[in-house]
Amino acid sequence: MVNLARSGRILQTDMVFEGAHAETAESLKVIRPKVQHALILILSAETPESLQTLEGKEALAQRIRKALNALLKEDEKSGVKEVLFTNFIMQ
Repeated sequence: MVNLARSGRILQTDMVFEGAHAETAESLKVIRPKVQHALILILSAETPESLQTLEGKEALAQRIRKALNALLKEDEKSGVKEVLFTNFIMQ
């Protein structure tokens, strides 16, 4: 759960990361604090307006995927292929 930018609103979300290989999940576990930090920074920079549309949510998923692959020093062919939201609540 994070506070959204310039709004006083919060976002609660759950995500699943689909990796190119089984090793991707293990690599993400090893750097979990860095992953959590990156997610907090990315999510808290969003505004409610940017997340109300399907396009906004898809763009957010792509930014998260790119950030995770940068942490892993991988690309989408060998690292995180997809970020899937399994819960997405703004209040």
